[in-house]
Amino acid sequence: MCVWQESKPILVLKPMTIRSIRVVLNSTNPIPLLRILAKSVTITDFELNGNNMVVLDSRRQALMQVFKSGFHIARGTFRNSTKDGVVVRSIEGSPSITGGVLRYLIGTLNNRDVVSLTTLDGGKTITKNIVVENIRAYGSRDRGAVEISDGVEDMFVRNVYAIDCYYAVSIQDHGVSELETIRRVFVSNVVAVRSDFAIVSQVESIRHGDVSTSRVFAKNCIKALELQNLDWVRVDDVRVIAPRTTGYALEIINCKDLKIRDVSFVGGGKARGAIMVMQSSNVRIAGVTVDRSSNFHFGISVFKKNRETQSGFQISQVDLAAVKRQEIQVADIPPHWAALLWGGKRGPSGRSETT
Repeated sequence: MCVWQESKPILVLKPMTIRSIRVVLNSTNPIPLLRILAKSVTITDFELNGNNMVVLDSRRQALMQVFKSGFHIARGTFRNSTKDGVVVRSIEGSPSITGGVLRYLIGTLNNRDVVSLTTLDGGKTITKNIVVENIRAYGSRDRGAVEISDGVEDMFVRNVYAIDCYYAVSIQDHGVSELETIRRVFVSNVVAVRSDFAIVSQVESIRHGDVSTSRVFAKNCIKALELQNLDWVRVDDVRVIAPRTTGYALEIINCKDLKIRDVSFVGGGKARGAIMVMQSSNVRIAGVTVDRSSNFHFGISVFKKNRETQSGFQISQVDLAAVKRQEIQVADIPPHWAALLWGGKRGPSGRSETT
């Protein structure tokens, strides 16, 4: 493998194939190592090494920046990035990014994500039709394996693994405008170990639509899923082992037209309950099982605004006999939670929970 010591970004200005390189960032400045400025670029069998040990958090860059369509990035490793391993978004004056593949990528001790899929200027120039598969993240301090943000569309994400991270997959916006609405995201085969979440939606007031998640395994995480402000959501085949939360292992907040099916919980001695649904409508839950080792107080808790009728809610084929207090709870939103929700904060849990 060819080894390059670089103190300035490498610019890729023409369609080409690059393979079998190892690039080390030899600088105390936060700069990218590779900037892809041409269509149809292929980069395989590579290793990029950053400098997050010597750069302040406020100054950070992804190791690889992809600004054009038709890319194929595969079989690579990102280490010690001040920000992401690879970020995909357009640049000023360029069209939307349409089509690309990211596969078999590993990130170790990066400050943020292994893969970040986003847009230019809060969704004004979008990114769409990207396939992301076989992504592994180890020790991402503030983020995780895959970030989907700010107005991207038609994303296919599968086979994601995260250990000692904040999350495996995140769906997020920055609350700038409706242009940040995310549409048609399909996530499958997610494994998270000793992380905060397997899948989390870190969103503001913007609503996002048509999100499907299937085959999720969360072990020794704070929570398996925390989903907010999503419409037309499908959650299928989730396994939760020993959640570390003192709240609920799976939380749904302010969602609409949601289907949850085939979810099981094992362990979790401090958790208040298995599933919490708050301020949501047209929700169907089926096939939920709580193991006797879980020690939950509640099975499924449904919270609504005071005196509000819960519309379109169905629960069927559940085995919640192992919970200590109440299998299915329907109640008004507690006042201190309501203040958080209506005040625009993330909800009753938030990032601050560490137990």
